[in-house]
Amino acid sequence: YLQAVVPVVPAPGPALTLAGSAIHVPTYFPGTTDADAALPVAAVKGVTTDIGRLQMLSAAAFQVTGTVVDAEGRPVAGAMVRLVPADAPGTYHCVQRCVRRAFLCGVDRYSGQDFEHRKAWVEQRLALVAGCFAAAVHAYAVMSNHLHVVVHLDPGAPLTWTDSEVAERWVRLYPPRESSEAARTAQIERLLANPERLAVLRQRLGNLSWLMKCLVEPIARRANVEDGCKGRFWEGRFKAAIVGNDRYVLTCYRYIEPNPVRAGMVASRADYRWSSH
Repeated sequence: YLQAVVPVVPAPGPALTLAGSAIHVPTYFPGTTDADAALPVAAVKGVTTDIGRLQMLSAAAFQVTGTVVDAEGRPVAGAMVRLVPADAPGTYHCVQRCVRRAFLCGVDRYSGQDFEHRKAWVEQRLALVAGCFAAAVHAYAVMSNHLHVVVHLDPGAPLTWTDSEVAERWVRLYPPRESSEAARTAQIERLLANPERLAVLRQRLGNLSWLMKCLVEPIARRANVEDGCKGRFWEGRFKAAIVGNDRYVLTCYRYIEPNPVRAGMVASRADYRWSSH
């Protein structure tokens, strides 16, 4: 998909029954006490018999990612997903999990190895990515086995940047192997001499999928070098939920920043170093 997906729930029929239907979504948010926000923000996971509720969720201002499945856990025939256009500005709650949800950024409960320092890697890379993409990070929390980021993206902004600015931003993200100013300048000049490549990079700097790729891929490579291994570091592709308005942005804050407290890692959110609090 281009950015994120939301479920479009079909009418009840042979493939989807009231008794056995389910929608599987990340439990990003607990239910809120705000009456007018309770339904669209409600965390829905597992089996539900309320098809109308699913239809309301799919049409709500706050959208969720997910897949409609039957009682056997198989995708429902005819159920569709709606793509978010790549050129549409928006705010997204993104979640990226470590493979097998292992504590690859924390203290491994089995081996006792401490990987807490990798949280600083993620935080530093997030700052770099936010400064290069047409993006504003509203909130984040780097947990021991997953990462939350709420980011606003404006795909139209790179269209106003000069060619030099686009090239410089990309080279900041992916510098040459030779860490010298001469090598950096040469790489920028090569990009400026290639308008087709520059047009591709301009589009990427306003794309959510590329933002997440540029955020997490270098972390995986660096961790694999540190561990002397190959293979996956992250579980798979990130999950994204559209945050429809300011009320839901605040709801994101209320969920993400207290995450370390709920996990029993700290007594107060102010004590946690690797979040936006």
